[in-house]
Amino acid sequence: MNVAGTHTFNAPPEAVWRLLLDPQVIAAVIPGCHQVRQTAVHQYKGNMTFQAGPMRGSFEGTLHLTQLKEPEQFQLAATAQGPTGSLTGNGTIHLVGENGRTTLHYEGDADISGDIQAAGPRLLGTASRAIIRQSLANLEAALEGHNQPAPAPTQTQFLLNVAKTFVEEAAPPPKRSAIAALLAAVTATFGLLYLWQRLSRRADRLTR
Repeated sequence: MNVAGTHTFNAPPEAVWRLLLDPQVIAAVIPGCHQVRQTAVHQYKGNMTFQAGPMRGSFEGTLHLTQLKEPEQFQLAATAQGPTGSLTGNGTIHLVGENGRTTLHYEGDADISGDIQAAGPRLLGTASRAIIRQSLANLEAALEGHNQPAPAPTQTQFLLNVAKTFVEEAAPPPKRSAIAALLAAVTATFGLLYLWQRLSRRADRLTR
């Protein structure tokens, strides 16, 4: 599975670099991430919950940054393991500054094994790209909020982002708006139903 893309921040490279290497910020901006802690110089451990369609799993992983050239680029190697599978991957982050703004270029590849493969490479790729896009959007919000991380998205918001990513990649441009609106309505409906079911179960327990 390969991923690549760019994201532009309204901040200089030094500010973006500082947040990229802050484990507390990274834990706050990645959807499904519960904790990131530094274990050595440029080495981190963490855990997160990943969902792709019907497949859902919790993973513990490690991240190792190498070949750092502040504030321009670094390489990373990651591993993750959980009950539903494992992942190994590597990538490169490159920052280009111009006129007080920074364009982040990322590229990487990962090998996934285990039961989570049942979700299919296309859905896994779409979910992974959605996680990256949401993480970068949250990082941008953290920069604009004077380095205060943005709240993590809800499960409904994340699923909507996955749907949006799928539409952008699969649908022809003239039909994207209509399909995206339909998927948004469906996702919101299921989210409300899920919330209603939880509230109903809680009410039943309280009345017993």
